[in-house]
Amino acid sequence: EKGSTLQAQRCAALCIGILSREQLHTLAGLYFERQAAIPEKRFRWLLYQQSLQLFAFGVSTQEHAEVTVKFLEGMTRIMAKTERGKLRLTTCTSLEKIFSRVMSTADSGMSAKNDWLNFTTRYHFLAKQFSDAFTSAYSIVFKWSKRAKHALPCWLL
Repeated sequence: EKGSTLQAQRCAALCIGILSREQLHTLAGLYFERQAAIPEKRFRWLLYQQSLQLFAFGVSTQEHAEVTVKFLEGMTRIMAKTERGKLRLTTCTSLEKIFSRVMSTADSGMSAKNDWLNFTTRYHFLAKQFSDAFTSAYSIVFKWSKRAKHALPCWLL
């Protein structure tokens, strides 16, 4: 963080992304704990938000699905309070990457596509929670997009 180079921060984010494949629950909890302790105006808040893009969120296992749903619910609470445009842009970028990975429909993402189909058929309650949190996130993004300077980053999501 403080005093480290951008390259070192990127390397740390990549390592966290790899670790999150096995320790997603722990790292997601740590993320919220650390981010809550940082004022929104500090640059580190932005770094934490950017690192989320590399977390291994998904629905391939029940544990990962539960963490992903809880994370999304927590993000919507943070999003409701986010005022700064740069943070909104980073949040939209992170969510776009997370949603793309979780709900992949691309041919190259057949595994993710199958995971998504299994998730929606096997875990009805979790799928409903995910859908509600997803809808909530998009309603916040829609509100953000009403401001001209935030419209483009929001519409990319």
